[in-house]
Amino acid sequence: MNTTRRRIGCTLLLATLMAAPALAQQKPAAKVQDGLFAPRDEAAGDQSWTRFRDRLLEAVQQRDKKFVLGVVDRNVRNGIGQPNGVA
Repeated sequence: MNTTRRRIGCTLLLATLMAAPALAQQKPAAKVQDGLFAPRDEAAGDQSWTRFRDRLLEAVQQRDKKFVLGVVDRNVRNGIGQPNGVA
């Protein structure tokens, strides 16, 4: 079960990292009320997660395809109507 959770988490993180440049160019949405559902990094205290996240960010920056694909589930879902798996 931990392996499945970790793979899902890695997949979501990877998708977020890949979407970040496009999202950064978008205009900001309407101002959200301060303190309302403010994001929290609840994993910051987990050193193994921090090391993994830093290594993944480094791999993405260096375009280390082998590492990135090594942490993505082979049966990753690519969206509605798209085949599962690494393209």
